[in-house]
Amino acid sequence: YEVKLMKLKWLAPILPVLALAGCGNYVNVESQGKSGISHDEDGNISVHMYICGDNAVDELILSGGFYDGPPGTNNPALGMLKTSNPESGYVVVNIADPAPWEVVEPINLPTEQGKYIIANPRLVDKGWPIPFAKEKYMPSVSTSVGMLEGIDPGLVMRDMYTESTHVFGTAEDFVEAGQQWCEDYF
Repeated sequence: YEVKLMKLKWLAPILPVLALAGCGNYVNVESQGKSGISHDEDGNISVHMYICGDNAVDELILSGGFYDGPPGTNNPALGMLKTSNPESGYVVVNIADPAPWEVVEPINLPTEQGKYIIANPRLVDKGWPIPFAKEKYMPSVSTSVGMLEGIDPGLVMRDMYTESTHVFGTAEDFVEAGQQWCEDYF
């Protein structure tokens, strides 16, 4: 019996590691705002962001839909913008005229009705990369070209997969929704 007990003593130090390994699906992420997309009368696309608290965004990655690229690729790159002065609060980036944002990867947005546009804002500080610590993110917004063109110019669309209605409303409605969301969760 003592020999068996001695052989099992090695198990005690690794039990906590095994317990943590069992939590591999644990996710502790915290959205830091809202994202939307709109177009104007000329068809120029703008990405709207409402960033909560003292968070800031300094990068905007544009990509296509999962099956929009050549065979064997996922979410093809459509371009990237950055700013040297991270922005907070309500931010609008007009893709056709993004100043003070700078195009760092050429913008190549699709025009076909069934193709997708995904705008993914990146936070300056994404939290701690340690187990169980909060990871911060800004939600992306995605829509098809046809769905975006189907709404009135100036209306801000939310991500087409998250709500029963795809439109926040005007830019003022988007700001109000962002402020309310931040108040409710922070």
